[in-house]
Amino acid sequence: MKNKLLLICQHFYPEMVSTGLHMTELVTSLNNNFNIEIEVLCSYPSKENFTDKEITDSYKNVNIIRKKSNGKEHGSVANRLLFGFSFFVRVLTYTVFQQKKYTGFIITTNPPFLGLTTVLLKKLFGKPYFLIVYDVYPDLAIKMGILKQDSLAAKLWRFISISILKSANRFSVIGRDMERIILNKAPGLETKSVLIFNWSDAGHIKPIAIEENLFLKQYPQLKNKFLFVYSGNMGRTHNMEDILNLAKAFETENDYMFLIIGGGAKFDKVKEESKMQKNVIVLNY
Repeated sequence: MKNKLLLICQHFYPEMVSTGLHMTELVTSLNNNFNIEIEVLCSYPSKENFTDKEITDSYKNVNIIRKKSNGKEHGSVANRLLFGFSFFVRVLTYTVFQQKKYTGFIITTNPPFLGLTTVLLKKLFGKPYFLIVYDVYPDLAIKMGILKQDSLAAKLWRFISISILKSANRFSVIGRDMERIILNKAPGLETKSVLIFNWSDAGHIKPIAIEENLFLKQYPQLKNKFLFVYSGNMGRTHNMEDILNLAKAFETENDYMFLIIGGGAKFDKVKEESKMQKNVIVLNY
């Protein structure tokens, strides 16, 4: 009999962007290659670019449970807090009543405080969980000026984040710098930490001949150039300014092009600031 796990995350198919892409690839791969069954508990898609596909309750034999949320994932701080809190309440309600179905849980760090769900499930029912760390809280909010370092809110948030890390049976980080920051938060975390870099599907993403490359045919100015490529979210915490400054420094070099692909809070700013630069192309997801 297969062990049944529940992955709790915000983004999943058909929202194949950011963590949605990685979580979809992770679960479909594990379900097909190991003696486990993973169900997914997620929110409805919030990124308009990825809602043109049918929203289904299963994908590649993965059962998907979706929960609606109030507020908006993108927008004012109040809207984002409402979104995160309402999703947390719905996730907690579902998991408390359905916990007997699952051997354990896998959970991501977004929205903030979502990990309190699995902390409670572990304390109440002894259910183990694996935490996938994608965001470092409250550090992000402090760096952005939303919270002050010594404020009560920051101290409470720091306590909650450390509790979620400590209660996890294991947790993964996606980079060496993130690992250093996380391990400095509290003693003893190094025994729980594992470094797993984000991946790409090497069976799908692979070199092809230039003459077969449809992307180069669509953007011939990229042909035979050395490309600097950024593809992903351009949110408030992403340092797009340094990429634009680097592109400006290479403006007189004819052999180099900068390709910036994605969306997010800084997308319009990046597009506006780069439109006069001939060595930069900015595209939507």
